[in-house]
Amino acid sequence: QHLTLCYVTNGSILPSQFLELAPHFKRILMTVSMDGVGETYSYIRGFPHGEEMIGKAVEFFGSLPNVELNLNFTLCALNIFNVSN
Repeated sequence: QHLTLCYVTNGSILPSQFLELAPHFKRILMTVSMDGVGETYSYIRGFPHGEEMIGKAVEFFGSLPNVELNLNFTLCALNIFNVSN
């Protein structure tokens, strides 16, 4: 009852176990990890239209009343030039 679930995902897969367990937690801290934008994200993750997938995941997770949503940008050699001030 008083446990907080911390969940880190790239947003590409929503395990059925999460959907079954989520209502049993009062608070879920969820971090969606992004590796870039546009073609860079698709190249790194191997998903065409990866940003759309992330957008849908963020929209879904953000709609759950017990989820506190965070976005995490993972910096690497393949995406460092996509970062601006």
